[in-house]
Amino acid sequence: SIVTERFLDRLAAVESGNNHLAIGDHGAASGLFQMGLAPWSDVNRLRGTSVPFSMATNPVVARVFARRYAQHLESYLATAQRKAPTARCIYCGWNLGPRGFRSRGFSLERCPLATRRAANKMIER
Repeated sequence: SIVTERFLDRLAAVESGNNHLAIGDHGAASGLFQMGLAPWSDVNRLRGTSVPFSMATNPVVARVFARRYAQHLESYLATAQRKAPTARCIYCGWNLGPRGFRSRGFSLERCPLATRRAANKMIER
C-alpha cells in the first residue's frame, strides 16, 4: 500500500495545514484530514464501528479513519483503473470523492486546478 505514515502526513498538511481543529467545505469537513460525514460513515461501516463524526477533530482518531478511507480509495481505484493508483490519484479520489473522480475518467488533467495543485503536493520529494 502507498498509504503510509508519510502519505498521511502529507495529506494532513495539504488538507488542513496540520490543524486538527480545521473546519472546511462550508462546515461540512472537519479535522486534520478534512473528512466529511459520508467518508466518515463509510469508514465506520468498513470497521464495524459507530465512532461519532465529532471525533474527526481528534488527531489520533482522525488518523485511523483517514488511513482506512485512503486504503479503501486505493483499493477502489486499483480495481477501477486496473492498475495501482498513485498518491496523486488517491488524493483526487479523496478531494472529489470516488464518484467525482470517476466522472472525470480518473484523469488528473480533468480535475479542477485546485485539486491538481493539491495532488501535486502528495508526491514524495
